[in-house]
Amino acid sequence: MPEIIVIGAGLSGLTAALQLRDAGVETLVLEAGSVPGGRIASIRRDGAILDTGAQFIGPRDPYTNTFALLERIGFAGDIQHSSNVAALVKRGKVVPYHYGSAKDFVTLPVVSLPSKVRLFAALAEIKRHAAILDFHHPERAAMLDDEDVAPYLMRLVGRDALEHLFEPLMGVLYYYPPSGVSRGFLLSTISGLGAVGTHCLKGGAQVLTDRLAAEVGVVTGARVRTIARKRGRWTVTWDGSKGAETADAEAVVLAVTADVAALICDTAAPSEATFLRSVKYTSFVGAAFFTNRPWGGKVYGCAIAADESSLLVGASFEQNKGADRVPADKGLSIAYLNAAASARMMAAPDDEVAVAARAEMDRFWPGFSESTEWSIVFRHQRATPLFEPGSVKRLAAFLSRPDPTPGLFFCGDYLCGPHLEGAITSGLRAADEILRARSPAG
Repeated sequence: MPEIIVIGAGLSGLTAALQLRDAGVETLVLEAGSVPGGRIASIRRDGAILDTGAQFIGPRDPYTNTFALLERIGFAGDIQHSSNVAALVKRGKVVPYHYGSAKDFVTLPVVSLPSKVRLFAALAEIKRHAAILDFHHPERAAMLDDEDVAPYLMRLVGRDALEHLFEPLMGVLYYYPPSGVSRGFLLSTISGLGAVGTHCLKGGAQVLTDRLAAEVGVVTGARVRTIARKRGRWTVTWDGSKGAETADAEAVVLAVTADVAALICDTAAPSEATFLRSVKYTSFVGAAFFTNRPWGGKVYGCAIAADESSLLVGASFEQNKGADRVPADKGLSIAYLNAAASARMMAAPDDEVAVAARAEMDRFWPGFSESTEWSIVFRHQRATPLFEPGSVKRLAAFLSRPDPTPGLFFCGDYLCGPHLEGAITSGLRAADEILRARSPAG
């Protein structure tokens, strides 16, 4: 009989299960899908590796928990450095630059010199609020969760930097819309980026969740129907391969999206249920193209402003992401639809999405369409949690709630941040909360 039941085998749930297992706690992991991994998945075709979920691993600082987990499970030697060349677009022209290079930033023509000078005001804001800004704890910036980033940045750095730097970067990194984002979240996120550089895993992002699932064991195809607490224990009922199945445990970890957690657990405290229902997610549609030649030069990622494209917010060139991503002399590129286009084309036929995205890629990289050999369209209805104005305050209230349901724990990127580090960190915290509660002192 398991001591703990983890519902959801995405990255946060698998991380929590690993932490519990290593502490000697018997854990049962249930996953509704046919494979573990949640929004992390990789496709192999014709020697190419395509990640259709999380696209990159950030710098070691602040991705400290991510790197520690990779080293813990023996993946330290499989971390690959991606190209540090990125690009922005100015009047239809792709402008590469080395991120982290002061010289490239000063000469970058996409943003005017006066706008670049005004960016120092953003750095001053971060320094002024440094005591409450924490990449791993966005809730600590609750007092700054009082304004949408769009008008805030318009005042702080001006329209030029807002529309040609901040908005496209947030769109391509987190699939965020140009407005409707909390300034507290933005400042917390920027404050943590003390280093530059992106990484990926040899073999694709899915090798991480595959390894974690193999370590902890996962029951797939287990669609949870009910979670009930009686006499201090929890009973979970799910539809499995043998029909309805049940298991009892002393605690349950809900490692699913917030809306699903609210749906399957009607015994949560009112404050918990209210918070879970308040969480919103972005949607995302991407189109990957395998080409008979590499595109992008040395650029890994290109961010595209809304006045440059009404369809795309960015593109990435996977041969520059990792050495094993694409066969020699071939290319694999991903076109990222912006928030509005993703919502509009979420249910559109794959061919329609691919044709539109390919035509737009042709505008910036002429000849791209002719070089395409095949394409794959991928979608996420719930791509990343949206930290809208007010969400940071709600998160802070949830994390400090006075009436937590005994034996019910939560993890997911909606509790920490819309990135790999957020998912992993929330899984570690959920496990640590359980271990503290089970200890004599707890």
